[in-house]
Amino acid sequence: MNESIVSWLLYLEQFEFVRFLGSTGVSGAIFAGIFFPLQWWTGVHYRKSLYIAFVPSLIAGFVMHKYWTFGNVNTQLVWLQMTLYTTKRMVFVRINDHLLHRLVERHGFSSSWGQVLIAGCGVLLNYAITKLIFTL
Repeated sequence: MNESIVSWLLYLEQFEFVRFLGSTGVSGAIFAGIFFPLQWWTGVHYRKSLYIAFVPSLIAGFVMHKYWTFGNVNTQLVWLQMTLYTTKRMVFVRINDHLLHRLVERHGFSSSWGQVLIAGCGVLLNYAITKLIFTL
């Protein structure tokens, strides 16, 4: 039984989009591990929590996408890629902030469900832009 699971996971690992989802999942787990506890246990406002959780998630996402998802080991363009990736993430976090604010303040969503909805809706655009950055 375990061998079939391992072989299935190794098969899936061949696909770039699956690796992208895995890397995004790790980055998202780091984000969620900071974002949600800050709100639930410390009472930090959801907008501040968003930006606090952004930094460690950004670092983890960059490293995982560059070296594992896209297998880009070229170090000549690492600063350009880091700048483009950071810019993309900063634009996305501002869009996220705006959408989350609208969902919470105008439509009555909880900040937790709003964040999950926004993340799910942006995954394909995120993949396309990230792939473009790391194929330089």
